[in-house]
Amino acid sequence: YGNVWGYETMDENSRHFSAFTVQDCRRLQVLQNKVLRLKTGLNFETPTLTLLKTANDMSVHQLIAYKTILTVHKTMQTKKPSYIYNKLKPKQNGRPLRNDANLDIQAELTITRGGFMYRASKLYNMIPNHIKNEQKYNTFKTKIKTWIKQNISVRPK
Repeated sequence: YGNVWGYETMDENSRHFSAFTVQDCRRLQVLQNKVLRLKTGLNFETPTLTLLKTANDMSVHQLIAYKTILTVHKTMQTKKPSYIYNKLKPKQNGRPLRNDANLDIQAELTITRGGFMYRASKLYNMIPNHIKNEQKYNTFKTKIKTWIKQNISVRPK
């Protein structure tokens, strides 16, 4: 479960039955901050940014983006699971594309825009092509972690 907020490509509407809210993300961040204080030995007044930088870690918000993008990349490379791959593979006018185009998800319903497929395609489309086209999984993980730390906010906006 998770979501990413604060980007023009993401759906910002509040929903009556959201599985994971901004408040949930903030509560988890408070717990992560407690763990980071134990890990780093820093005191209670230390800001989240300092804790994350000292521990060389990502925030909960960033970790949601990271895990989502890794899942999409692995699915695009292995074409498994097929039911996710068939929904995520690049299409134009309903036809599959051969090149590395952006992912296209049809999301007319607000409940759809709150789900994994929508979030996954929107996040993956934000990534520069030179990172998307990386074939080595471990190299991709390193590059995407750096990209997320630079482009995804620590806290939901």
